[in-house]
Amino acid sequence: MSESQTQHPETPGVGVPERLRPLLHERERICAELESLAGKDDEDSRSRSAGLGVEYRRCEPLPPEYAEIMDKRFAAAEAAFTEGLTAAAERRAKREQVLETLHSLLTEQARLSAAPRLLPHRREFERLRRNWRVAAAGVDDLDLLEKAFSDSAAAVAARLEAETTAAASAREALSGLRGELEAVREADRPEEFKEKREGWEAARDAAAAALDPDSPEDKALLGSIRELFKALNDRLVLYYQTLDLARWESYTLKLDLCRELEQLRDTPEEKLPAAAVRLREIRKRWQELGAVPREKQNELGPRYYEYTTALQHRVDEFYKAQRAAHAAAAARKTALCEAAEALRESTRWNETSEQLKALQAEWKTVGHAGREADAALYARFRAACDVFFNARGQYWAEKQQQQNEVGARKRELCAAAEALASLPVPEAVRRAKQLRADFQAAGRAGKQEQSLNARFNGAMETFFNSRHEAVQNAKNRREEILRELESLASMPPGQAEQRMGELRSEWRSLESLPREQEARYEARARAAAAELEKALTAARRRQQRERADWLAPAMRAAAEVVTAARRGEPLPDVALDLTPFPRLAAVVTDVIAAGGCPEGMDKALARNAREFGALLDEGETRVTPRTDADAAQDLAADLAAAIAGNFGGGAMAAARKKETEPAALLRRLLDVGLPEPEQLEGLLARYEALRAALNGAGSRNDGTLQG
Repeated sequence: MSESQTQHPETPGVGVPERLRPLLHERERICAELESLAGKDDEDSRSRSAGLGVEYRRCEPLPPEYAEIMDKRFAAAEAAFTEGLTAAAERRAKREQVLETLHSLLTEQARLSAAPRLLPHRREFERLRRNWRVAAAGVDDLDLLEKAFSDSAAAVAARLEAETTAAASAREALSGLRGELEAVREADRPEEFKEKREGWEAARDAAAAALDPDSPEDKALLGSIRELFKALNDRLVLYYQTLDLARWESYTLKLDLCRELEQLRDTPEEKLPAAAVRLREIRKRWQELGAVPREKQNELGPRYYEYTTALQHRVDEFYKAQRAAHAAAAARKTALCEAAEALRESTRWNETSEQLKALQAEWKTVGHAGREADAALYARFRAACDVFFNARGQYWAEKQQQQNEVGARKRELCAAAEALASLPVPEAVRRAKQLRADFQAAGRAGKQEQSLNARFNGAMETFFNSRHEAVQNAKNRREEILRELESLASMPPGQAEQRMGELRSEWRSLESLPREQEARYEARARAAAAELEKALTAARRRQQRERADWLAPAMRAAAEVVTAARRGEPLPDVALDLTPFPRLAAVVTDVIAAGGCPEGMDKALARNAREFGALLDEGETRVTPRTDADAAQDLAADLAAAIAGNFGGGAMAAARKKETEPAALLRRLLDVGLPEPEQLEGLLARYEALRAALNGAGSRNDGTLQG
């Protein structure tokens, strides 16, 4: 049963005609894919759902009994997908509503947070927190809003805590003030109250501003302090109504003020601002002192008016002159602002910088232009200077950044140049050229340029010096190898071939040279190798002929040792050098070491005899003319191989032909080893006859078959 049939038992399966199976499987695939889209709410899913509907309706019709089942399944999948879209839309709508509520709460909290004091709004903040928790419950992915609200709430909590602490401190200060007022009231000291009333009132007002307006305790405390002030004020009024001393005190104080005003009339010019301040204070104090005794009322008024009018005139004239000076200073500073504004967009950094510094120095020498005008003009002048100096700073910062980037790039190139020695030579040379081009194209690195140039050039010089030294060493070694190749002709062929291979490997591993020099050395090496090969070929031929000449004596000497060992006789000395015949030498060595014929030697000698005879048969066949029957037999064998599909028969025949070449046959005969001594002389006679026949054939052809 298929996977779709396992998941949906109503899907037709067993017994369905073969022609309907592909149609059913196609509809099952569409239904399964539509079912997998249930719960997804994205543009791709909606588009794919519509496409699947089109695909389903385009499917080839089924018999009614199958079509009804598949249509029910497809309709159920469509309904599930539609329900998922509806649920997702409802979730989005709910989430949007929650977000709107949360944004509203966040905005309201921000509005309340902007109030000068937060204690009056404590209950509103608590309501906002409760509403937030209710609105945000069950909604995910509100990290940013939660963070914004929590950050704002944390700031509000901090401010509320600070205001609560301040309210506690104010409450404590008011409690102390209430104690002092109660003590003054109980001691009935109106003079003390008169002296300290202004300070106490200021302390009361300052502390009252920090209290919690919703605290009954704070309200009661402020009410008690107001009652104390009222009671003490009533006592003070009663005190001055009862005693006329207050008016005489006022007269005395006002008389002192008139005397001070008389002295202030002659105030030096530079002290007039302070005199103006004191004049305002005296006027205020004059009003505070109140009435004087009735009999003294016409004595102080004219004097006070005369002195204050004269001093005020001097002050007015002073400030008039000062305003003129301020206007001149303002005009000059305006001109300086205009000059700075004309230079603020300049990109001649050094020249303009000096010009602006000169303007700044002149600004310091210009007089005061008045508090408000000075502040506005200075802001204007400073803004113009800041535009230029900020642009200059940005320019130099960008240039420094660019120089730093160039410096970083050049340090990378320096490191790459220092690592050239670790690369293969051709790649290192190409890399060195590219590095130099990249270094020159990188630009300037500012203050780092000189040191980076020195580092890079030093690394490149080191590399090329080492490269030059390596090339020279490679040339010297090539000369030595060429001389040694020329001397190898005097060595035995085997040793010469081995040494030639070693020299060839070393030659390949040497440092590469420039192309022309490399070609000349390669030509010399090929010529030397060709000459050496000719010499070695001639030497091998001589060696082979010598081995062929000494084969019969060497076999007879080895056979004498084996025969003596079989008979139990003393082993004869072998005067011949058996080194050219390793297998013969091994036989003699084994016999001598064992003191007789070792086990298995008889089988080896018989096997050698068979191999020697077989090679002789092949050789004798080579020197015997082929008959038509032989050719027909070979042709029949080739045809049989071709019919059997063995198309490699021709190659095998060529390999057999090469193995049976006369020179190869002779080399194989030399390496067979010792045959049975009883068969030795017959085999050697055939060998000598074959050798003579092969040499005769070689002399008739090209002479290369000898030995």
